[in-house]
Formats: sequence, C-alpha cells, structure tokens
Amino acid sequence: MVWLAVAIVAFMIWEVYSTLVNQRQSPEAQAPASSMNASSAIPAPATIPPEIRIADFMLQPRSKVEVVLGKAIRQGECQDTTGQQYEYSDDSYLCVDHGRVILLSYTLHAKPSTGNDALDAVGLHTTIQPFAPYGRSLNVWSAERGNPLIVGTRYAHQVTAIIGQVNSVQVDMTGATETHGTSKNSSEVIKPEETTKESANGTVSLGQIVAAINQGFMSQYGTKLILDYKDGRFAAIEMNPKLWERLTPLQQKAVGMNFAKSFSGTGGINCHVQVYGVEVGLVSPSVFGGWQYEPE
Repeated sequence: MVWLAVAIVAFMIWEVYSTLVNQRQSPEAQAPASSMNASSAIPAPATIPPEIRIADFMLQPRSKVEVVLGKAIRQGECQDTTGQQYEYSDDSYLCVDHGRVILLSYTLHAKPSTGNDALDAVGLHTTIQPFAPYGRSLNVWSAERGNPLIVGTRYAHQVTAIIGQVNSVQVDMTGATETHGTSKNSSEVIKPEETTKESANGTVSLGQIVAAINQGFMSQYGTKLILDYKDGRFAAIEMNPKLWERLTPLQQKAVGMNFAKSFSGTGGINCHVQVYGVEVGLVSPSVFGGWQYEPE
C-alpha cells in the first residue's frame, strides 16, 4: 500500500510538471512575446540625411560654407564665372563675387547611382529631367535649356551633377532669377520664350556645352579643356593645348565625337576645333545622319 501511495503522488507530480512545460512551449503562450520581438525587430524606414544643404550657402558669405568645408587651401581667379575662386581640401571649390557665393562645386563623399541621388546628397530634389550629353555621368539642369532647378527662391543658372571617378554637384547662381515664392521642390519649367537669345537657334547653346564639358574635365584633371569659343552658325572652340596634348589620338577623337553629339542641338552648321589657333578637327553633319568629328 505504501508503494501504491508513493506511485500515485509521483504520477500527480509528473502531471503538474508536464502541464507547466506544455503551457510554456505552446504557440498561444508564446504569441505575445513573439509579437513583441517581431515588432521591435522591424526597422523604421531609413532616410539618409543630405551631406550638405547647398541652398543654405548660395548667395551667402563665404564664411558660412567654410563651417562645413574648412578653410580654403588655395585662392585664385574663378575659371567658371566672375570673382575669386577658393579651393578646399576635398576638391570642392566656390566662386565669390561682391562678397557672396555665386558658384559652389561640392565633392560628394558617397558615390551616387543617379543624378537625382547626387541632388539628394546636397538637399536638392526635382522631377525635371536633366540634359545628359554624355550619358549618366554628366547631368545638367540649365535655365538656358529651359529645365532649370530652383535653389532657395531662385532659378539657378545651371546645376551640374557628375557621377564617376569624381562625384560632385555644382550650383551656379550667376544671374539667377527670382521665382516669386515658388517651392524649391517645384517641377515648374521656364517657358521657351524666357530662355536666352544664345540658344534661340537650337535646343542648347554652345556656351552651355562648353561649361558642361569644362566642369567634367575640371573635376577629373583640375583644368578646363576648352579655353575659348566662338558661337554662331560657323562656330569654333579653342582647346587647352596642355590638356589636349596629354590625350592620345583615340581619346581626342572620342572627345570630339561626344562634343559632336551635343553640338547638333545648337542649330550651327559646323564647328572648327583648334589648338593654338590651328584647326585640328571639324565637327559637321554626317552623310549617314547625325553629326561627326573628323580630325585633321
């Protein structure tokens, strides 16, 4: 009888233990904890803040942007517009005229995938499509083309985003016009009759093409490719001999062919490519359609 009583007590203890274990392991018992863990494991949508809000520094004193860029390491005459140019340790540079920053070229720390990614990195946003004469590597929004971006409360003269070995965004506010309170995120486009006379004969001006090309070469080589140009139906561009002679004949032809694709939009008949005033190539319509560059 003692043996039977001990067996009954042992069985009762086992039943209580089994019930407790089953309750702890059941999905129903675990539901609140699982839900809590799952909820806490879901990350909040990540928004990457811009590296710089470039609009805050345009048409402002140079000292404001130097809080971000540090002190200038080099100073000279601005090559892109009027005024003094200041260069910084990260290859960013700006131009100051009458005490205000009228141009700022900011070198991105992160590599963007698209032109819009580059704009996001400097706090600019738009739905306007860029002019891209060289594919995704060069993106241009320009008042002259009629696809300007709004920076602050003004239409920027030109905004250029470069993607490649060097990644940068340049904002040029030279002669920027007021938007009369239009939102900086607006996709409004300047009407064709508001564009400059320089681009009246085509969809793009030669000056704009030259500025875009020089921006790309400034970022890669530290100097302009095109020193001067003569606009008109029979145009001419003067190449920087120090840079032109560094390029192989194949590279020179590639540059000429890319330039020809852009020149077709100016409405010009042809363009003479010169070095030291001597013609080294000619851009003209091709008998097979499109435009071609032929070296001399």
